[in-house]
Amino acid sequence: MSYEQETLTKVTDARAAAVSAGSQGPEAQAHAENALTQSLRSLFAVAENYPDLKANQNVLSLQEELTTTENKISFARQFYNDSVMTFNMMIQQFPSNLLAGMFNFSAREFFQAEEADKEVPKVDLR
Repeated sequence: MSYEQETLTKVTDARAAAVSAGSQGPEAQAHAENALTQSLRSLFAVAENYPDLKANQNVLSLQEELTTTENKISFARQFYNDSVMTFNMMIQQFPSNLLAGMFNFSAREFFQAEEADKEVPKVDLR
């Protein structure tokens, strides 16, 4: 039972780190979200070991919520990267580049996630 508790604690800590990493820049945010994804995979592995959990309505609701959250994260990453691409192009084009130079605007980094973390995790509690 301590393994299950440790897994749940890791998921909770990883979620808190992902929320607080938003102010630290895209690289820190990506790292924190990758850690959250890894801990969620461990949680799914724990849930697979308990047949009673598989049919529980709360677990089914959790699965749906996690899938929705993963989709929202994916959309937010795409939106951020599109905005960064537009910004980076604007500071290089005339006449925007004149203002960008005067105010010391510089190119921003894209939000890079690990390739494995871009996929929605498969949840199979059968």
